[in-house]
Amino acid sequence: MSNLTGKRNLLFLLALTLIAPRFALAQMATTPLQIVTTLPEFAEMATVIGGSEVSAASLLRGIEDPHMVDGTPAMVLKLAKADLAVLAGMGLETSWFSRALSKTGKASIQRGGPGYVELGNFIQALEIPKSPVDRSQGDLHAEGNPHFNLSPKALADSARGLTEALIRARPDKKAVFEAGEAKFKTNMATLEQDIRAILKPVLILNPKPQFIEYHREFVYFFNLYGLESIGAIEEKPGISPSSGRLAQISTLAKTKGVRRALAGTFAPRQHLRRFSELSGVPFSIVPTMVRPGSPESSSIRAMQQTLAEALIQ
Repeated sequence: MSNLTGKRNLLFLLALTLIAPRFALAQMATTPLQIVTTLPEFAEMATVIGGSEVSAASLLRGIEDPHMVDGTPAMVLKLAKADLAVLAGMGLETSWFSRALSKTGKASIQRGGPGYVELGNFIQALEIPKSPVDRSQGDLHAEGNPHFNLSPKALADSARGLTEALIRARPDKKAVFEAGEAKFKTNMATLEQDIRAILKPVLILNPKPQFIEYHREFVYFFNLYGLESIGAIEEKPGISPSSGRLAQISTLAKTKGVRRALAGTFAPRQHLRRFSELSGVPFSIVPTMVRPGSPESSSIRAMQQTLAEALIQ
């Protein structure tokens, strides 16, 4: 090898040594942040806010009871790769999510870490208990009702928590994330108005029709749109109704002239059928989470429309 060739090779290697770190940093900067959420609607939110800066996936498929899910090794593996772990909080996913997080051994996404995002901290909570909560009261949440995902307004409010976490992870993209948050909030405000238009036939009735829920998971939806619920068919949150409870709540529903009962897809059908037999009140099984691939709830908008259409029947 000539001296000239050797010098050229040396200069080439030196150039690579100088360029490689910059190339690696550029790749890191353009690699999407990995967002793992509990509920599918939070993944939709992340996609709108983060755009091409994020890749979002949910742990749930939209058909589960988010209170009671079996954490799986696949969930742990997904979380281990996450830059941000996003949940509703307020006790909704307590029984399984915290264990899955701890198994990752990843400090940044544990509670209190920069990648841990509890969206429920950014909303106006409803049904906060006025006295201490214990297990004898059923699955009651000390922080308030956690099912805010059924309200476009509450989702819009909670978006601030995700935006702040994204900015912490990638400060140079602050303007991108804040523009994405504004877009998401506009989408939710437009959706709210569209749902009000669908609900107009019942909103204009006087007196307002009343509804009943199997589980108190439609509270934020009802509150946002000015609808009324007489309560839950369940005896206590998360506890199936006894025969006595079904008889009692059926009589109350009949007396109040309840228009319809609503229940999530995981509610026990036998109790709903018995309630309907005793009260004469029809019931509807509706999605309470976004379910990717399902026409009636493939997005936040589709799910809201399905709920609204069930209420005007």
